[in-house]
Amino acid sequence: MAQLEIARYAKSTADGNVQETRRAIKDLQEIAKPIAAAVEHETRLAQRLEDVQQLDRYLALAEEHLQVAKERAHADIAPALADTMRPWVPRVTAGRYLDLIVEPEDLQLFAFDANGRKVEADILSHGTTEQLFLLLRIALAKHLSRADESVPLVLDDVTVQADPQRTLAILELLLALSAEQQVVLFTQEPEVVQWATEKLSPNGVVAL
Repeated sequence: MAQLEIARYAKSTADGNVQETRRAIKDLQEIAKPIAAAVEHETRLAQRLEDVQQLDRYLALAEEHLQVAKERAHADIAPALADTMRPWVPRVTAGRYLDLIVEPEDLQLFAFDANGRKVEADILSHGTTEQLFLLLRIALAKHLSRADESVPLVLDDVTVQADPQRTLAILELLLALSAEQQVVLFTQEPEVVQWATEKLSPNGVVAL
């Protein structure tokens, strides 16, 4: 009997230990759940960070290639733009500026006066600046279009800031261009309308 009691006691103690161990395991599992979730969340964040960093590297590389392409394009087109604009510079500036260059870095315009002084186009008078940038727009339209297509040139009040002499030079430029491409000029100046009436065909002037 004593041995049976001892065995029962041992079993009861063992059962208690098993239950206690199970509770301890369950408690540990409950404690581990938020830790596991935190680890999983941290892993996801780390992956997102890696994805963002990789995207940043790709974008930086693309930006670098685009910058190189831009510099090459500017280097190629800048001299061509200047060559196209150069013959008209003295006429649209009434002889105040005789030449210009187009900087390859940013396509910035610089004009040269009769003394050879180099002047940034942006600091010239408002009218002169507008006239030089009109030449730039015309040159860009010419060189950015395909050789086998004629792109219409649509302009609005480009002579507003010009005196009569420069206005005439601009209109003569546009008339010369119209031999190669369609030129549409919107204007509210009676003098320009009168000039167009005299120089163009009856269908060349439309009152709106």
